[in-house]
This record gives sequence, C-alpha cells and structure tokens, in this order.
Amino acid sequence: MRHRIAIAVAAAIFLVLAGTGAGNALWSSPASVSSSAAAGTHAVELTGVDALTHTYTSSALTDTAAVLVRNAGTVSAPFTLAVTSTASTLASGAVVRTWASASATCATTTPSTATSSNWTNVPAITGTLAGGASQYYCVRASLTVDQQRTLAGQTTTLTARLTSQLGTAWTATAGPLTATQTVADDVAPTTPGRPVAANTTGYSTDLTWAASTDNVGVTSYEVYRNNVRVATVTTAQYTDETLRQNTTYSYTVYALDAAGNRSAVSAATSVTTIPVAPSTFYRVAGVGSSKCVSGTGGSLASNTQLVIIPCTTATTQSWAFVPTSGGYYAVVGYSNADPVWTVQTTSTDDGVRAVIRNWSGTTAQNGSTTQQWRITRNANGEYIFTARSSGKCFDVQNNSTGDNTPIQQYTCNGTTAQSWRLTAVS
Repeated sequence: MRHRIAIAVAAAIFLVLAGTGAGNALWSSPASVSSSAAAGTHAVELTGVDALTHTYTSSALTDTAAVLVRNAGTVSAPFTLAVTSTASTLASGAVVRTWASASATCATTTPSTATSSNWTNVPAITGTLAGGASQYYCVRASLTVDQQRTLAGQTTTLTARLTSQLGTAWTATAGPLTATQTVADDVAPTTPGRPVAANTTGYSTDLTWAASTDNVGVTSYEVYRNNVRVATVTTAQYTDETLRQNTTYSYTVYALDAAGNRSAVSAATSVTTIPVAPSTFYRVAGVGSSKCVSGTGGSLASNTQLVIIPCTTATTQSWAFVPTSGGYYAVVGYSNADPVWTVQTTSTDDGVRAVIRNWSGTTAQNGSTTQQWRITRNANGEYIFTARSSGKCFDVQNNSTGDNTPIQQYTCNGTTAQSWRLTAVS
C-alpha cells in the first residue's frame, strides 16, 4: 500500500508472534508494508521468521533464527519488533534469548548482552533504520532434556502481524502470519517385565508381566511367541489359546507409546504345554495322599462315587484326557462305556461330589459342562483339575489320606488336596 503525502515522514514496524497451541504453519514469505511521500519513500520489510518453526527432540533442543529487519525505502524509519505468546506450557517453559547480529550467522555461544525471557514475555526490540539499511536479530529458543520429556506433545502456534505507521494519518498492516513450535515424543517406554505364565493347559497359557512406564503413556504391548508377533494388547496380560500340547514356547514383550516409540524387549520366558495325549492312559495320584483316583470298589459304573485308594496297575485306575472345546477335557476311564469324571449336579457349591457317569455327548464337543475339566500345571509340575460348570477344583474331602475318601468340587485353594501327579500307564 502506498500513500503520497507532503509532510515529514515517520515510520514504525510492529511484529506480534502469538502461541495458540494450533497446528503447523510457516511464515513463508516476507512481511512488508510501504508508503511514499514527497520527501522520499517508506518501505520496511521483515524476513527470516519462518525459521522459528521448529520441532524439539532429544537431539534438537535448540532453535536459532536470524530475523532481518530492512528499510527498503529512502527515508529514516523507526521500528518496533515485539514478540508475544498466549499462555501455554511450552510458551512459558522455553527459554528465549534475543540479540543484534552483524550477519545472518548467529553466534554459537549466546552473547552475555542477549535478553532472556520465554515466549510469553519477550521484550520488544526498538530502533531506527536509515533508508536502505538493515539489521539482523538472532532469536534462540531452547528446552532442557527434562523439559523435552515432560512437555512431549505440546504445541505453540506463533502469529505475526506487521504494522507500519506514517505520522498519525496512515497505518498499514500485513498478516497475521503463523508458525508452530512442537515438542516431539521420542522417549521409549521402559522395558516390560519378564512374562509370567499361569493356568497352562495343553492348548493355552495365561501371560502377565510388570507394566512399563513412559513420559507420556504406554498405549500397547506387542507379544512375541518364538520371535513372531502373535498379539498386540492394551494391558499387561495376554491369553494365548492357539498352542499345541506337549510343546515348549518362548515369549517376549515390547511396550509402545502413542508416538510409536518402542521399548527394549523383555526377558524371555519359556512355557511348556501339558503333555497329555488322548491315546495315553494315566494314573492320577493325589499329592497329599499319594493315592490314586478310582471309582468306589474299582467300579466304573455310572453314578459311582470317585474316591482315592492305594495305587495299583488295575485298569480301573487308568484315565485318558480327551479334548472337548475351549481348552477343556473329558477324563475318560478304561472302558467301552466311556465313563467320565462328572460333577454330580450343576451346583457351584463347595462339597458337591465327583462321580462317574457315561459321557453325555455324542461327540467330544457337546458333552455336559459338568463332565469337562481344565487341566493346569502349577510351579511344582503338579496338575490341577477345574470343573467347567463351576470353576471349582477336583478336591480330596478334608485333605484326607484315608482309603475311599470321596472326591468333591471345592473352591480352588492351592492345597495338596487339589494337586495331582500323572503317571503314564500305556
């Protein structure tokens, strides 16, 4: 904009940079206004502020820009260069230093004469330039390592306006123009704890691990089995239900955050699924009693009470574990009638007896849930049988060692009354 007037010429330039926390933009072109008078021309320009757009990372904690104020006219021009910012954590946390420079190359070491502030209170720079003269001002903003970690994800948008006033009659404004400063999250989460396996069956295992921490927040975990990723989960636990029986697997875990930073890998844990096979029969001996599971009197007839008796080689103490569904098994006796372990009723009460009944399903997939058991192995390598219908454990009544003590379902408690050893007999 040009104004032709017949008075003495006075000029001012005014720059405002404001942070709003919005998205990226650049000061991509010089901001200038100009006017002319009988005594000469007035045209003042500002360039170089695009370099204030910056992303802080752990390896780029400082941004330095050389801003050029130039009098493109022929008359002397006073100016004011002001920097302000709306309130934000980044704007108030960054240390901002400014100083005059003889060239566009800013000193590596900040001069002692530099002003020190933050984006919210940078002091205004004022001066006067003769016609055709120019002046560089260095602007250096920086964060500490700790600030870069704690302010990760913060953004401040700077807004520029350039105003030139000639006397009291004419004012022109260029802008607003915007730029953005952002703090990147490049800090990886801490390493997850070693996975711990529990409730391992022939086909599944439950994994848990100590959670990771992060400067912003952990968003997910990657679970690897034998160095192949098998799942991505949002909590520090995972159940793998795609395993083969009598097989050993190795598990590791990585943690990730929203920025995609990935932790170091956890220590590995080894898991071996239960080695029971449908074609093999086993004796089942109680850890607390050292006696074996059998029907009362050695009978496998339907509705016979299951008890413990001294272990022998009798086929009435031989049991096979046949997969049903969902990681459960039918425990089948050595007989053409398919006698199986059964919870006597569908009640979930403690003390309901375990008996022998013929398999109720026409296939191994649709028998009653009272006839299905989850088999898990504890830290001692002993086995625990949990009823599908109630979630309660196969238990020797009162943890007795006496012959013909009944077996019942009871709340799982980790005692020897609920722990069993398997010995293959065929």
